[in-house]
Amino acid sequence: SVSAYPEKHPQSPDVAADVDMLKRKVDAGATRALTQFFFENDDYERYLSACVRQFELHYSGDVQMKLRRID
Repeated sequence: SVSAYPEKHPQSPDVAADVDMLKRKVDAGATRALTQFFFENDDYERYLSACVRQFELHYSGDVQMKLRRID
């Protein structure tokens, strides 16, 4: 499992950079991402939408995403 940050990692310039980082983790072999706690559901929904644009995304529940690389 790798970490994911729906409300932006404190050291990240923006959410797009976090999504790019998650893509690199998937490209390196990650198959599951666990999010940090988040306080705004809208932030989570925006993060999921950004991930859907980058990946073939399957998720279950509110905080677990199963990722699969698209070749």
